[in-house]
Amino acid sequence: MLPLATVSTHAAATRVISERAVVSQAGYRPAARMERAAAAPRGGIVRGVQWKGGGLVVKTTGREFFTMDGEEYSCSGSVVGGPNPNVVVTAAHCVSDGAGGWASDWTFVPGYDDGREPHGSFAASRFYVPSQWTSGGDEDENDVAFVTLHQARVGDTMRSVASVVGSQPVKFRTKNKTVTVFGYPAEAPYTGETLDYCRGPVSPDPYGAAAVGVECAMTEGDSGGPWLSGFNAKTGAGTITGVTSFKYSGEDSLLYAASLGPQAQALYSHAEHP
Repeated sequence: MLPLATVSTHAAATRVISERAVVSQAGYRPAARMERAAAAPRGGIVRGVQWKGGGLVVKTTGREFFTMDGEEYSCSGSVVGGPNPNVVVTAAHCVSDGAGGWASDWTFVPGYDDGREPHGSFAASRFYVPSQWTSGGDEDENDVAFVTLHQARVGDTMRSVASVVGSQPVKFRTKNKTVTVFGYPAEAPYTGETLDYCRGPVSPDPYGAAAVGVECAMTEGDSGGPWLSGFNAKTGAGTITGVTSFKYSGEDSLLYAASLGPQAQALYSHAEHP
């Protein structure tokens, strides 16, 4: 196991996001395009569907827009609790290409809904990713990032993201039986314009990697979205125990999350106490 202090940081660009809708997504292992469907037949593939339950998750989960290697992308992420009220968790491939390239114009829009920014938008200040990711790491353990944000003007005052929308706690080195996965999938049949979710039991990676999987056919764009354990559908609150990372080629129905282990805990510590 590598030392907990093995962390890479990068000062992020702070320019305001373009209003152009971004629907492509980096970082997935190649996956075949899904057939169009909105709900899961009994015994069939678990489809992500729009979350209409309201609650905290609608505010703390957001859509991320950025440019990387000359291309525009979108991902998902969540505000996390802690002493620093300006921290979001997402996937490492949503901030770095793993080969020395970093995202620019990176902006988090909490509660994004069909082009609307109900709680404003927050520009990135600094990225925290495992140093192994920036030197060719893999999704199984390294594909997690924490991002500190600049405050944004809300009304007449400058506010932190957590003071505006709240936050979800995060827990490391934990094993869970069931999770609820949220994100903004943007490849058909999804549009990236609504918050979608899946819920199901967690299973180990069949290929022996550290990642864990859940049956969920959401598509590109939901990378970095939170996996919430102990999710309360009435309050929209849960505990973040993973973030969406990848799919295996040809396995449309399974999403995998990088393990939130010692490396992720180190990143969190650095982001919360810069």
